[in-house]
Amino acid sequence: MTTITVASITMRPKRSIVVTTDGRKIGVWPQQIAMFQAGLTYEVELKDEAVNGTTYTNVVKAQQVAASAAYPTQAAPAVVPQQQNGGNYYRPTAPEDAKRMFVCANLSAMIQAGKVENKKEDVWNTASMLCAVWDHMFGDKSQLRRAA
Repeated sequence: MTTITVASITMRPKRSIVVTTDGRKIGVWPQQIAMFQAGLTYEVELKDEAVNGTTYTNVVKAQQVAASAAYPTQAAPAVVPQQQNGGNYYRPTAPEDAKRMFVCANLSAMIQAGKVENKKEDVWNTASMLCAVWDHMFGDKSQLRRAA
């Protein structure tokens, strides 16, 4: 067992990284990451694993010991996973993708709820209706003004 104090946490989809106050980088799996918070001290059991010639240190077990004087305990901020774009900038959803997401989510929910039968004609009609709802609510407002 080793004692570490967490300085920062970098969230990643598969294996997040905990950086200790002494600069050590330790891998943490998704099912374990929720227990870690910057500024807290932990007793951890570590395991070194070699993958393609690179050695990674991963947490096997961890238990919180105390808060660090350098990092007083405070409410944990919401941890936001890094986006596929590296997390360096915000990229809004493209309008055509937003429309597809809206139609797919609602169509799936309606099929699962038994409101729409999973038949070609029913799916076609419902998807067309959902597209029209999207266009009416969120589409190009200039088209609506021209039609009025």
